[in-house]
Amino acid sequence: MKRMIVILGMVILAAVFIVIGITQIDWSRIPGGITQPEEWTEVSSELCNPNADENTRRLMSYLTEQYGSKILSGQYCDDKYRRNELYVIQNETGRSPAIVGFDFARYSASLIQIGETSTAVEWAMEEAENGAIITFCWHWNAPEQYLVNDIYNGARTENSTLDLDRIMNGEDEVGYQALLADMDMIALQLQRLQEEGIPVIWRPLHEAIGGWFWWGNCSPESYIALYRLMYERYTNEWELNNLIWLWNGQNADWYPGDDVVDLIGEDIYPNPRDYDPHIGQFVNACRAYTDEAKMVVLSETAPVFDPDLAEQQGAMWGFFGLWSGSIVCDPQNIGQYSETYMERDMLYEVYHSDLIITRDELPVLR
Repeated sequence: MKRMIVILGMVILAAVFIVIGITQIDWSRIPGGITQPEEWTEVSSELCNPNADENTRRLMSYLTEQYGSKILSGQYCDDKYRRNELYVIQNETGRSPAIVGFDFARYSASLIQIGETSTAVEWAMEEAENGAIITFCWHWNAPEQYLVNDIYNGARTENSTLDLDRIMNGEDEVGYQALLADMDMIALQLQRLQEEGIPVIWRPLHEAIGGWFWWGNCSPESYIALYRLMYERYTNEWELNNLIWLWNGQNADWYPGDDVVDLIGEDIYPNPRDYDPHIGQFVNACRAYTDEAKMVVLSETAPVFDPDLAEQQGAMWGFFGLWSGSIVCDPQNIGQYSETYMERDMLYEVYHSDLIITRDELPVLR
């Protein structure tokens, strides 16, 4: 009888291995998850820009040194919330995020033309002076001649008539020049940060695969051409040597190439109070886009995952970026914490986890 049980167990185990071999596993449903292969976390600190300045190289070295064992905390700030996200987190946890994110949206030329202003760069300088690592994205408001409907949200596909395929294949030269002019407006802001010795984790043209932004409402070839055009213009013409290039296109067909990507980012928005560490997406980001080992980060999210579950399952993201505004702040009282997405206890647990790096734990990187 015992022999039969052993044989039956071996048959079942063999069947499990066969299933694993021929199907894609949802690792988040397997207790204990997986152990990261060493090649995933043994990433190079070499930047795609060979002329990257000392502070930028120092930051990249620090990020890669922590990768696989620690996760950096991060928080985005929205203009209208005036950095209250940071004050709320400090009040709730007694700690501050290691990485602070801002958006160049209101520096877009078409918004400046109608009187929009932003102090995001000044705030970034202040946070960097206080020891934070800085990251920027850009909700690129389309050039003025392409705006329709809600002109204040011209990054959205439904609010723009811009056809990136026509621009990048040479059919719309006026549009091409407009995009170059817009890029140069943002380059001026990045240059200001470079002059202050501030490296920037730069995340342009994000979430392309979704199609909800105009730079994703096109063929992958046009998106890649625009990304590489920006890289070449910023690196060679503007000599912006303070950028760590974070690609966030989220589909292998849209990957622009190892020579223009330093980090790979995923944006994940689960249900409120869902603290899953997203091992399936982490594994996909590690192996699906490129054969070269790149550091993988959770560039946008809400809520933040449970760090202990992340370690157990092997989803050791390089850092997380909790999104801005009402994700953290009560919209009726932006100086107060909102538990809509994360319970207070969970936020506190994240910021006091031995696995999470907060600002007070950062070395001097500049």
